[in-house]
Amino acid sequence: MRFIDIYGQNEIKERLIHSVQTGRMPHALLFHGPQGTGKLALAIAYAQYISCENRGKNDSCGQCPSCIQFQKLIHPDLHFTFPVIATQHRVSIGAIKEWREFVLKSPYISYDLWSSCLSSEKTNTPPKILVSEATEIISELNKTAYESDFRTQIVCFPEKMNDECANKLLKIIEEPYPNTHFLFVSENSDQILGTILSRLQSIYVPALPPDVVTEILKKQYPTATEKVITDTVHIANGNIIKAFDVIENGEETQMFLSNFIYIMRTCYTKNILGMKKWSEEVAKWSRKQQITFLSYAQRMIRENFIFNIRQKELNYMTSDESGFSEKFSPFINERNICQFLSELELAERHIERNGQAKIILFDLALKITMLLKM
Repeated sequence: MRFIDIYGQNEIKERLIHSVQTGRMPHALLFHGPQGTGKLALAIAYAQYISCENRGKNDSCGQCPSCIQFQKLIHPDLHFTFPVIATQHRVSIGAIKEWREFVLKSPYISYDLWSSCLSSEKTNTPPKILVSEATEIISELNKTAYESDFRTQIVCFPEKMNDECANKLLKIIEEPYPNTHFLFVSENSDQILGTILSRLQSIYVPALPPDVVTEILKKQYPTATEKVITDTVHIANGNIIKAFDVIENGEETQMFLSNFIYIMRTCYTKNILGMKKWSEEVAKWSRKQQITFLSYAQRMIRENFIFNIRQKELNYMTSDESGFSEKFSPFINERNICQFLSELELAERHIERNGQAKIILFDLALKITMLLKM
């Protein structure tokens, strides 16, 4: 990963490059900020630049043996720590093959995407960084560097580190071995243990500006229409992960919108047969689709409430969603917004727990009928 491969974030790139050129590289650095802004990509590019054998004024060479290994994430002096499922892997090294494939596919990652990659839904156990990981890190960094003059330990999602692990790493973070750098990459830095956070130099990685997201989408999806690109950039709000998801799941999102419009209109007119038909049809979807739809419905309810209170600059909807919301938003107000979201969340939980979807959805429709009259 080279700096030139990363979209935007030019000020941060310049700051990182300057720290290497002046020999003022912090031994423990935290990249934090909104999701989908390139934090991990920056950390990898920085580590590659530090270790590059022929580094240039503005970037690593990309051709030396060190850079070639970094680009495959197999450099022996590049170490990764990330959350794993305890019942599947004791420490990160046990899942390093899956991690490399995951990051090489796209360095714009999130904790939820990594959790899905590990199939944590099947085990009902969220990935964590456990104390055994601290032991592994200390043991590995005790060894002599293999090929480079520098060693880099990248810790992804440190907010998922348990207190025992964090406390065990305090000393080595505060007083690392010579030419050893810790790079932390966080989605929620306020959840990192305070004693760890106080030992890190912080770099905030902001949301990508609209013109940069537009450039990325046009390059990645050359056949996408201008309307799709414009809508996606607006909804993504600087999050490239969200932007990719919106475009790649555009057809499904359109189906969700159609079903949302149908059930809201059906409930408003108290069309019981229509509600029954809708609940039976949606019950035929996969459980994952049903849960995703209910999550989408919650977003639409929140967006319509914001739309109704005249805060349209805070709305993140497509033009089709906004078109429906022009007339629908008055029905979502301070009297029913909380109960609306509560009922949708309850239905989502019941379906997650393998409840009968047809019964849950029909019951939800009946409740929506009453809520729309409030």
